[in-house]
Amino acid sequence: MVAERILLVGGKGGTGKTTVVISLALHWAKKGKNVGILDANLSSPDVPFYLGLPAQGVEALSDGVEPLRPVEGFEVLSMGLFLSNPWTPVSWRGPIRHVVLKQFLQNARWGALDILLIDLPPGISEEHMTLSHLLSGRAFVLLVSDSSRLSLMEAKRLSTFFGHAKITPIGVVLNKERRKRPRHSDPKILATLPFDQHLARASRREGAPLLGEPAEAFTNALGFLARRCLKAMQEGPKRPLTLQARLLFKGG
Repeated sequence: MVAERILLVGGKGGTGKTTVVISLALHWAKKGKNVGILDANLSSPDVPFYLGLPAQGVEALSDGVEPLRPVEGFEVLSMGLFLSNPWTPVSWRGPIRHVVLKQFLQNARWGALDILLIDLPPGISEEHMTLSHLLSGRAFVLLVSDSSRLSLMEAKRLSTFFGHAKITPIGVVLNKERRKRPRHSDPKILATLPFDQHLARASRREGAPLLGEPAEAFTNALGFLARRCLKAMQEGPKRPLTLQARLLFKGG
């Protein structure tokens, strides 16, 4: 189904994580890659709203789980596509969430994707537990944060969680940065995406990300982030040293 999987996560709400997911997907699709978005936020499946994709109701599942393809080389699968209305609450307990995510990930009719971006809810939830189990050792995680100390602390918490689950952290992207020269120089920060007024307005209008372009500064920073992500994936997962290797290094 897919060559590479990237989970995009944020420790708290309001970091613009879903906007980063959609922006990266559209960027790679324009570059000729086949990209999918799996909206793993089952309680607030908002990706269809951002892309202007209408809710089709449960009838759309009669022939199996089929992602939508709003533009060439771009597939989307979200619980929001199968609700009767966009505001219909989804209040499932853990076991049902596990089954649904497994179905979306493993049994949906995805095309021949190059990259699958998985948009997770803020914090650490049942969705995180399920996907870290299903994708252990076979995925990467990109942490989306703003420059506040709280957000960066939560990003570190998530990085530790996914490290224990054997999912390789690519790094942190600082989003919605208003400073021209961010004060953070941590090497784990892959890129900084500047605050963009177009995207801020787009977040309030249905389907806006498909209708226009952000400012040049954001586009350039996004391209840099996309290249850094591809490079990290090409290098592959960083496996921890075995006990034997540690002893050899120590002895040498």
